[in-house]
Amino acid sequence: MSSIAQYYARAELHFLDGTKTFGLAHINTFNDKIKFKKHKDDKRISYNHKDVSRLVLRRDTIKKEFRYKKTLGRRAPRLLELIIEDKNISLYAEITEVRMYGLIGALLKVPNQFIYIYYIVKEDANKAIYFGDTELTAHKRFKEITKKHLKGCDEVLIKVKNREYKVKNSQEVVRHYNKKCTKDLKSNN
Repeated sequence: MSSIAQYYARAELHFLDGTKTFGLAHINTFNDKIKFKKHKDDKRISYNHKDVSRLVLRRDTIKKEFRYKKTLGRRAPRLLELIIEDKNISLYAEITEVRMYGLIGALLKVPNQFIYIYYIVKEDANKAIYFGDTELTAHKRFKEITKKHLKGCDEVLIKVKNREYKVKNSQEVVRHYNKKCTKDLKSNN
C-alpha cells in the first residue's frame, strides 16, 4: 500500500450495516486488516471484510478509498485501493512501496519505487479480476488479459497490441474502454 496507508491518517469507516464512523486508521498490509481508533490516545480496534465495506483515508489534500474485493486464489477478500470507479469497469490496485538502498562507496538511499498490481471489477461486481502487475507482467501476458476481459473493444486491443498501452497505462486503458468501447459493445449486442 502507498505511504498514506502505512501511518495513521484521518479515516472514514463505512460498515456493512450502512453506518459510518470517523477517526484515525491505517492498514495492516500483511492481513488486510484496518487498525482504527476514534482518537489518538484510544486503543486500536481491528476491522476486516466481515465488518467494513469501505475505508476512506485523508492526509492533507490526498484522499484514498479502499474496498474489500474477492480475488482469485484467496479465501478472504483483499483490501484494494479504488483508482477509477465506473458502472462498466472499475480499476483497483494493490500498491506496494519498495524501499531500496544502494552501496556506492557509502550507504546511499535510492528513491522508493511503487509496484502496482491492478485489478478490474466489471459492473459493480464483488469479484476483482487480475489485470497486470507493473513489475512482473510481460507485455504478451497483458495482451492476453486485455483480449480476454475487454472483448470487442478493438480500439484498446489494437493499442495494446502495438505497445501503445502497457500495464503501466492501465488507468488510460480503463478510461478509454469506459468512454468509447462500452457504447460500441452495447449497440453490438
